Amino acid sequence: MDDALALAEKKGTKVQSVIIYDRKLDTINKVEGRDLIYQKEVEAVGNAMVTCSEQKSDDPLYILYTSGTTGKPKGILRDTGP
Repeated sequence: MDDALALAEKKGTKVQSVIIYDRKLDTINKVEGRDLIYQKEVEAVGNAMVTCSEQKSDDPLYILYTSGTTGKPKGILRDTGP
């Protein structure tokens, strides 16, 4: 993950935070100030309610990258609506 984030930063994308779910399978090489442990973050907020934000159905949700048949990555933008 650190290598992928370093590559993204070289291309101009800076990731502010990474949420890690600790399955206790191995040691986590946590980067201070960037990496957050999911269990600790949930514990910190307790039963706090968070208001949902309204989104337009055509607002971007995520980009799925696939190599397809050419071997070159292509980004497919998925929106929030059905």
